[in-house]
Amino acid sequence: MANSKPIALWAVPRSLSTAFERVFVERDDFEVLHEPFSASYYYGEDRLSNRYSDVEPKAEHNYERVLTDVLKPRQKRVFLKDMVYHAKALLSPHLASNFVNTFIIRDPKYVIASLHKIWPDFTLGETGFEQIYNLFRYATEVNREDVVDAMSFSENPAGILATYCEHLGISFDRNSLSWE
Repeated sequence: MANSKPIALWAVPRSLSTAFERVFVERDDFEVLHEPFSASYYYGEDRLSNRYSDVEPKAEHNYERVLTDVLKPRQKRVFLKDMVYHAKALLSPHLASNFVNTFIIRDPKYVIASLHKIWPDFTLGETGFEQIYNLFRYATEVNREDVVDAMSFSENPAGILATYCEHLGISFDRNSLSWE
């Protein structure tokens, strides 16, 4: 593999990131990690949210432990999808340097309207806009980065993904665009 760094898809909620992630779930050449830092944000001893304060925090969910687990050697290349605000405690050029970073963006008016429908008590921090901006800045200091516009992705998934895969130096599998 030319570049075996994990690929990270950093998102804000309701940005079509799960659909983008699903394409990598359908491939057999990636191990997909779905929101591993959410456990840190909500359930670690060093958690940053009080949303689930009735749940006993666990050391296994602490940020450094989760990061170590994410970065451990594996049989397949890793594709990680997470909300940037979940990783807030780790946001730095160092974090960005561990990944091939991709940022999926969506017009905030659509994000907030959609988020409000499913999670009416969301907090400003849970929109993730400030954190995605900060991590994007860090990523541009240490790596090249990709930005995917959610609307363009929804209108032309095959074209966007073919270009994305070419940019990453991986094959594009048209069959990964459909699933049960």
